[in-house]
Amino acid sequence: MKIINRLQFLLLVTLFFAQAFIGASFIKPKIKISKQDSSINFNESFSRLATFGHGRFIGAITWVLTLLEGDIEHYKSKDGNSWMFHRFNSITIYDPLFYENYRFGGQYLSIIKDDISGATFIYDKGLKLYPDDFELNYHAGFHYYFEANHISKAISSYEKLSQNKEILSRFPLLPSILAKLRVENGDLNSAFSGLKDVYDSLADDSKFKLRFFNTLYTLKAKRDLKCLNGPNPVNCERNDFSGEPYQKKKGSYLTSKSLSKIMLKKKN
Repeated sequence: MKIINRLQFLLLVTLFFAQAFIGASFIKPKIKISKQDSSINFNESFSRLATFGHGRFIGAITWVLTLLEGDIEHYKSKDGNSWMFHRFNSITIYDPLFYENYRFGGQYLSIIKDDISGATFIYDKGLKLYPDDFELNYHAGFHYYFEANHISKAISSYEKLSQNKEILSRFPLLPSILAKLRVENGDLNSAFSGLKDVYDSLADDSKFKLRFFNTLYTLKAKRDLKCLNGPNPVNCERNDFSGEPYQKKKGSYLTSKSLSKIMLKKKN
């Protein structure tokens, strides 16, 4: 019996060391849980009740934790439910006037997380509280058009920017971009008249005057040629933006100069 017990003991020891050796040499698969699946977020109703009068403090803590835990993983769904969206949205409940949450939270969701609908929601909330803010309208306008394809919202934000007295020094191409957005929205007359007002206010040696001239030439030509080549060309303007008459060839009116492209590139 003693011999059998010793053999059993030696066998157990051998198996133990064999298991340890195999375990050490075997590469175990890494288990990685994304922040999207591991983060904890509270719904809006709970968030409204849980502040106990300390909304600003809770909002600040949530903001710092969100920045520390933030990731760069793209959110692939289109439902606006990324974990960072819920964090930023919670902050809008804790502290509605927390400006940086709208400006930088919207940018992060739009560009880093690619949560387009979530970013739109945050920007919409921010602009209700800060409708005339330059930076918020600047970044929201870019997001609305180039990321979310909300052209009417983009025009609204850029029109707010156009009222700024320093707009030509801070965002000199805005008048041209706004004109092109209006064209895409089907408002050719407003596109021309708005850009023409800015063009007339520029000095003759302005580096943007020629650029705006080319856009205005195209806008006017598109409007005039549509009228001249239409069924009732009675009250149409017959000279282009340079003052030169339109040329008629093979029964249709044409411009003497080539037209510039006035469409902006954006996401499909």
